[in-house]
Amino acid sequence: MASNRSAIVDLPVGSNGEYLVEDLQEGNAETVAALQMPLRSSNNKDDGESFVLTFTADSLPPVGAKVFRIQKHNDAITTMLRERRLDPSPNQTKHEFDERDDGTVKISNGHFSVVVDTQTGDIRQIGTQEVENLSSWGYYTSYDKEEDAIHDGDDHNSGAYIFRPSTPTQELKIVSAKNASIVHTSIGIEVHTEYEEPWIQTTIRIMKGVPYVEIEYQVGPIPIHDGRGKEVVTRYNTGVNNDATFFTDSNGREFIKRQRNHRPTWDLTVFEPVAGNYYPVNAAIYVEEKGKDTDEIDSQATGPSFAVVTDRTQGGGSIFDGTIELMVHRRTLADDYRGVDEPINETDVGITPCPPYGNATRIGKGLVIRGKHRILVEKTECQNESACGAVGGALLARSVMDESFADPLVFVASASSSEKIPFVTKSFSGLTEALPDNVMLITKKLLHDEGATPSYLIRLGHQYGEPVQVDLSTLFPYESIKEVREMTLSGNRDVDDWKKERFDWIPSQTSNIAKHEESFMPGEDATIELATLDIRTFVVKVQ
Repeated sequence: MASNRSAIVDLPVGSNGEYLVEDLQEGNAETVAALQMPLRSSNNKDDGESFVLTFTADSLPPVGAKVFRIQKHNDAITTMLRERRLDPSPNQTKHEFDERDDGTVKISNGHFSVVVDTQTGDIRQIGTQEVENLSSWGYYTSYDKEEDAIHDGDDHNSGAYIFRPSTPTQELKIVSAKNASIVHTSIGIEVHTEYEEPWIQTTIRIMKGVPYVEIEYQVGPIPIHDGRGKEVVTRYNTGVNNDATFFTDSNGREFIKRQRNHRPTWDLTVFEPVAGNYYPVNAAIYVEEKGKDTDEIDSQATGPSFAVVTDRTQGGGSIFDGTIELMVHRRTLADDYRGVDEPINETDVGITPCPPYGNATRIGKGLVIRGKHRILVEKTECQNESACGAVGGALLARSVMDESFADPLVFVASASSSEKIPFVTKSFSGLTEALPDNVMLITKKLLHDEGATPSYLIRLGHQYGEPVQVDLSTLFPYESIKEVREMTLSGNRDVDDWKKERFDWIPSQTSNIAKHEESFMPGEDATIELATLDIRTFVVKVQ
């Protein structure tokens, strides 16, 4: 990312115990205890133990890297820490941890508080929103015409292109939590939950300095011994009176208003009240309470907003007021006759050859998937208002969407504990300074490097509602700009040439058309302006 950030790093290690984590750039060091990984690799009880070291990587430079040195504790390290007057005991983040008589515990991390059922791991309250259970898990049985058809011609099976429960008004089959454990870590508190079905596991994280609750889930293999396909869903009970309205993103950019059992341009006759209210969710989905006459996205909410940010595309909706559903995994046993010519019955080994060389039989177990949802709620008794997101569900979601899709890449090298490698560069950035928080560097690609004038393809995206100026020279800390040409979005045509040939529409008086500058030469200031949710592409020659 092109902005300064901190990130939580999960590093697998070979054994438990205490490790020294050193930030070589800042000169900081802390002792972190390795913990057993909360999610088993295959959801099988007989898996061997594996361990993870979790720490916060602070002040990561924009489009850059930072070096950390990690060593397992020994007597020499303990002595060194005491000589430096550092605590050799494992670091544990301080949270307000209030155990109650009703079997719950209230956890506060400085931004909001969460009330957790200590037996099941269910979240009973997040901020000021009281809920019976924040997150529940379950599945819909997939429609199979051989089992569920009630009249001839009803052959639209649930499959690769169609989601359809076995009955139109099918209720979600809930899989209840069985037991939970609360674990204190170096970055916060985790709640590890097991369910009645062993193929579902979750870990809830409430982390220091983070204005969201993170839920990591592992699902699979989905069982099919009963001969029926299943569509696995998590349902969030938000406590928000959203009046049949919710919002989903469009390719991670704008948000689109959705209304249950409604289409904005034609009269809808509802035949599938569940499947007909599912929409693509690329990055986020949210609900919020607004005044009756307020329809604009990003307008100020009159009540709480509740957003879920995903780490991949999923199907989602609000089937009942106050809820958000997201489908995280599927396994079907019937083809939907839309071209794939096989059901979504993916396995970890593969499939035998198709006829005439084989019988196209699936081999192995069903797939196991792992993912994360980040939950953000407004009006959460903020102790730090600026850390609770902006007013309105769209801005709330956008505050963490980019970092959810762009986790830092971790590279590891090993060395003997007796070696003290003298790193020449302990931290570096590919920019002269961070870009504004509302600007994303989508592309920086070397097109060709001929002679002394290499060319780069630069693509910048605006994330919010106010125009912002960006100096392109900040993207080239070791070169000077010789020429800048603006291109069409795909980067294959000069914008000036395209403008001469395009059809000119006459916009309405309310239309918000972005005004772009002409291409310019290096003698001028290399500053461009991005309009609301704008994406602009440039070819930049440097020397």
